[in-house]
Amino acid sequence: MPAPGSAPAVHAAVPRRAAAPDAVPGQPVYRVVVADDAAGIRALMSTLLSLEPDFDVVGQASDGAEAVDMECALEP
Repeated sequence: MPAPGSAPAVHAAVPRRAAAPDAVPGQPVYRVVVADDAAGIRALMSTLLSLEPDFDVVGQASDGAEAVDMECALEP
């Protein structure tokens, strides 16, 4: 968490990717930020979502404030 009055750390924007080869044509690819305070849960959720052809995990956040910052920067 950033110090009071300092700017939060924001990760570089992740470029949008084309749908996975096994995605259903015409279906959108959902860009998501996974947020949880437990690193293991974040990793598990990211892995599970990345196995799905219509999900693109663009970031992981450890709390709500970081998730909001990432949402603004990454536009999932």
